[in-house]
Amino acid sequence: MAATCASTWLLSKNALSPTIAVVGIFLIPAVKVRFVMLDFMELRHAPLPVRIAFEGWIVLVTCLILEFWFATPGDHRLTTHPPSVPRLAAESDASSPTDSFAASSGACEGVGSRRRHVAVLRISRHRALTCRSRRVEPADPGLVGTRSRRMWGQQALPVVESACYSTVMTTSPLPRIRQAVLVARDRESAVKALRAQLPLGDPFNDPEVEQFGVRNAVMPLGDSFVEVIAPFEEGTAAGRHLDRLGGDGAYMVMFQVDDIAAARTRIDQLGLRTVYDLERDGDTDIHLHPGDVPGAIVAIDSMKLPESWRWAGPKWIATAPAELGPGRVTGATVTAREPAALAKTWAAVLGVDADGDRIALDGGELRFVQGERDGIAAFHIAGVTADTSIGDFRFVYV
Repeated sequence: MAATCASTWLLSKNALSPTIAVVGIFLIPAVKVRFVMLDFMELRHAPLPVRIAFEGWIVLVTCLILEFWFATPGDHRLTTHPPSVPRLAAESDASSPTDSFAASSGACEGVGSRRRHVAVLRISRHRALTCRSRRVEPADPGLVGTRSRRMWGQQALPVVESACYSTVMTTSPLPRIRQAVLVARDRESAVKALRAQLPLGDPFNDPEVEQFGVRNAVMPLGDSFVEVIAPFEEGTAAGRHLDRLGGDGAYMVMFQVDDIAAARTRIDQLGLRTVYDLERDGDTDIHLHPGDVPGAIVAIDSMKLPESWRWAGPKWIATAPAELGPGRVTGATVTAREPAALAKTWAAVLGVDADGDRIALDGGELRFVQGERDGIAAFHIAGVTADTSIGDFRFVYV
């Protein structure tokens, strides 16, 4: 009992490496089975040949199970929690906003039937941003709310003042954030607040997502998108996430790639679990299990026509408007208990290399900063000249 409690506590604090954790998970039951058989099945006083056979059986079965797990394809060291081993139910109360997502098979029901899965390499085609920028450090501490400063350990985001404008379509070997997803108690109020601060287009409400107990609004920001989802039923993943956050905040980040087949191969090689996978007329959406990729629900998407975005409604299915408004989502700041380790995990998923605690994206970057929990603290935007907030969550102008 003491060993089980101690191991559960250590795992919830990420105090053990994945390899040690897996070995411990199997050794503890093996020791328990041994004592049960010795005392309750009265094998402790059995004839010596029977006792030797029993002890050998325990060792053999344990070794075979461990050998099978370690022989499974995929680099188990890349994820915070071994993807081949279900996470402990006790972790549903852990401090990370995504920890308890993994505690149930319905982890992603709130994201809607339109979403898609996680990524690998992307050759993206989109309107390039020509920018002139000036970096200002440190940022004004007022940039973040009280709760956010606590999460980041008093570390404010750097600010980059820039002027950007759309030019011609280009290509890049880097993945790109195509859609930022927020969760809110009141969808209409959140949408109104965001549209008052950002040049967002008309919202598209997808009726398909209602089967998951949520309603949404997808709004274009240039050729990227901001989505707000809000639960209207009890017991949804979105509702539980709101409770953990204590207010409106980030829920998901959706990356666009060109080579979805390569993305699927990478997901399989890394041993990552998927919670949602949709392909429709050549457009694909894959969601990764947040227990394997902590910090948010990470989705990898691919469009048959790269400029299109099916999940934004009829105007974006297999086509794209000729004229777009200003602005674009370019990146995100992610708080993490171990920033460099989480950056490495996300980079492996995206098929790129992490530069310490940063990952370069097409037109932006992901920044991983020290915090009390794993989660997205802010999305980065370009092409607009003001920061935006909904509650304590921020869209930061870079």
